Amino acid sequence: MVNPWFLLFIGVGVEVVATTCLKLSEGFTKVWPSVGFLLFFAIGFYLFSVCMNHIEMGIAYAVWAGLGIGLIAIVGVIFFSEEISFLKFLAIAMIIGGAVILNMTSTG
Repeated sequence: MVNPWFLLFIGVGVEVVATTCLKLSEGFTKVWPSVGFLLFFAIGFYLFSVCMNHIEMGIAYAVWAGLGIGLIAIVGVIFFSEEISFLKFLAIAMIIGGAVILNMTSTG
């Protein structure tokens, strides 16, 4: 069995690619980014479902959401020239920090 944490991190990466495809699809008006969105989200959610057989649901989702938010914010800044203020950065850091703290309290 592949390490469930590895699957979770790969799933987050795939979800970030899917979200990027969603942005590029321009409201599903562009075919290939729309297909990419569907394909990558299907893969990402499959990996997420497999890892949840071994990681507590709340912990898995907190890591999934926190890392996803942080990484997609980075993608937005680097590839789509989106601005990030100190308060946005702080809010994202707090979300990720909350996921880390939640993980540290896990019993499994």
